[in-house]
Amino acid sequence: VISVIVGPGDEAKTYLVHAKVLARSSHFFKACMTNDWLEREEKTIEMPDDDPTIVNLYIECCY
Repeated sequence: VISVIVGPGDEAKTYLVHAKVLARSSHFFKACMTNDWLEREEKTIEMPDDDPTIVNLYIECCY
């Protein structure tokens, strides 16, 4: 399980998501978890410029 933190500062929402679910759904998320990206080590992906509502819908669709 990884944390996906979406949105700016105090408005950020945190979603706990199975890594395999995200990796199957997106080349971006797969790269975050399989390459030597910092996100893989921390098990956290930060997306401060994205809309939490949209990402929440995306995650729901992945499941």
